[in-house]
Amino acid sequence: MDALVCASGGLMHCIGTLNPPGIGKTSLACALAHAACRPGHTVRYHPTAWLLHQAAPAHAAGSYPRLLDALARLQRLVLHDCLRDPLTRPQAQDLLDIRDDRYDRASALVVSQVPA
Repeated sequence: MDALVCASGGLMHCIGTLNPPGIGKTSLACALAHAACRPGHTVRYHPTAWLLHQAAPAHAAGSYPRLLDALARLQRLVLHDCLRDPLTRPQAQDLLDIRDDRYDRASALVVSQVPA
């Protein structure tokens, strides 16, 4: 499995992996998230489609900035099955907003797969 790992001061800053199904990406993501919990880091694991589905009503209710703030405060965020399904333009913007709010402040682990 090819993976890119950028580390500084013992903390994961970004990890990205893109591999075929069945190679163990989800298991690796869960293990890394669990390891981050052990010293007390705040970690949240979300399927990307679910998280983007939560963003749509947040926009309508006016609570989207609060959603972004809550995600930005997490020390580690795992996005599973990222880009598995095609994104609409608003979903693509939401995903960029989530990533931009975390840039250079908090870790993100993005897990996806190469189409078979």
